[in-house]
Amino acid sequence: MTTSQVRHVAVYGQKNGQARRWELEGTPKQLRKALKIAVKYAPEKRFPRFNPYPNVVLGDWDNDIVKIDWDERSITDVKRFSFMLNNRYKLDGFIILQSSIKTHKIWDEEHTQIVYRFKVGSFHTVFNRAISWSNLISILAWLCLYVKDEGLSKWFYMQLIKGTFTLRHCFKKRKSIPKIVFRYGNQNGQIAEFLANRKFILDILRVKP
Repeated sequence: MTTSQVRHVAVYGQKNGQARRWELEGTPKQLRKALKIAVKYAPEKRFPRFNPYPNVVLGDWDNDIVKIDWDERSITDVKRFSFMLNNRYKLDGFIILQSSIKTHKIWDEEHTQIVYRFKVGSFHTVFNRAISWSNLISILAWLCLYVKDEGLSKWFYMQLIKGTFTLRHCFKKRKSIPKIVFRYGNQNGQIAEFLANRKFILDILRVKP
């Protein structure tokens, strides 16, 4: 089996009220069973109006791609830190995907009226150069210390606990499919592998990226 034929799918669901996660690896033909496995464990909360596939969350996993989950950051910040990492570690290029938008509300002192609303995005960055597990951990640990973002550090710790790095590709509750919003540099290495996995998963769900 060649590398180009291998696909990684992370399947999330629930069983007996507890979150479950599976990491599947194989050919596209083998992995088409992933959705059938996942829909058996429907989440307790469903949002069918927003999510046509409420029973499943699919992503991918790996340990040789530098990728980052930015929670509630401006696109300006995400670009700045992504360029910094790309130049510092010679990562050959990157893409940024917008994973969600959250609206915050500011109320008056009596908490009876909204006086201001503002939106904050969450983003993913994926870099192009293949990298070893030890270097991957080193790079992201440096980033967490530099940025001093509690959400980013928590995400990093969870990836270390799981032993692989995961990003979502499809719907999740009210969240839509992550969309590519920025590209820089080369795209023919790990980014191409990441996007091939993404396309495979979205083809399973029969939705457009």
